Amino acid sequence: MAVVTKAKPSEEDLQKILLPWHEREYTGLDDFCVWVDKTEEAERDYANPEYKKYSDGKTLVEFANDWNGLKPIPDKSGRLGRFTNPNRKWDYWTIGGRYEGRLRKLHSSGKFDSLPVGQFDLPAMKQQRIADWAGAKPDAPAFSCWGFVMDGKWYEKGAMGWWGMSTNNADENEWQMRVDKLIETLDRHDWITMVDCHI
Repeated sequence: MAVVTKAKPSEEDLQKILLPWHEREYTGLDDFCVWVDKTEEAERDYANPEYKKYSDGKTLVEFANDWNGLKPIPDKSGRLGRFTNPNRKWDYWTIGGRYEGRLRKLHSSGKFDSLPVGQFDLPAMKQQRIADWAGAKPDAPAFSCWGFVMDGKWYEKGAMGWWGMSTNNADENEWQMRVDKLIETLDRHDWITMVDCHI
């Protein structure tokens, strides 16, 4: 993920920016969480003959809690659910990570995880991308990313799932056009920080 900020962000800044998309089941944080009703799902599983050995002798509430951690929803009699963040995108994140050193700086041989856009050495980034990625073509873009966070919104190429697998991928060319447009429209003093979000 490319996180766009007006100044160089600290880890605390990034935590605040990314917090709306945390997965409570791993972070333990209640921010941005709501009760999600799963009553019908629980009733369906409870009545499923294939799960009879797990439901025998148990009430629906006991089974739902044991089977998938559902609990009675406060102030909603008879309803079961999970207190969670429905917009979750990550269970932990780190600066760089799998994208460590993706950014190159003008007049420097170093590799960076965070830089102002105006200091991007795009030719060096393109050369590095071609060298690092098997099958990358000479016309490969200098900068690409899976998604970006900007102005409190999360944009991504596809829906991330277990082990970074994705579904509903946007067309590669269409997505790259969006990324290119982002870079073009940012102020040269805006920062991009590469963050590896795990889910």
